[in-house]
Amino acid sequence: MIPEAQLQQQLQPLIQQAPDYGVSTVVMELAIGPVLLELARSLAHAHYYILHGPDEQWVSTTLVPKDVEQAAKTVIYLFADEASAIAFPNQTGETLIAQRIPVVELLFQLLALKPIGSYLIHEQPIPTDAIQEIKRADLQGAIQQALKKLKAGRSYLA
Repeated sequence: MIPEAQLQQQLQPLIQQAPDYGVSTVVMELAIGPVLLELARSLAHAHYYILHGPDEQWVSTTLVPKDVEQAAKTVIYLFADEASAIAFPNQTGETLIAQRIPVVELLFQLLALKPIGSYLIHEQPIPTDAIQEIKRADLQGAIQQALKKLKAGRSYLA
């Protein structure tokens, strides 16, 4: 379980920088932030490792299902530890770097990553089949619900 104080500490820079992302600090603090914290509490780690190339672009993977009726989806893998990230099969041919990022920031970034449908999280060191998926659409839906509740209670957001 991640200490609540640590999650709150991770959220503070996002609240302060909210106007830079086109979001009011009130909306970030009272609607988006609580959703991010709730989701972060369901995860095992305060930080995850993500792979990126020399250009600092996060490495994404397009998964094509065997069932032709399902659509392909683009995902980003997150890892509980640096060794697992580095050991993950590299299909890009580039030298990849594992970067440690706070969980709340990762969840917020998922909202902006339009082509990315999900994070696939390795909560345990690999090799393991235990992967947790966080879908961008689910996160967006939860935030939309929080925004509706906030707007209903605060007429100045209209």
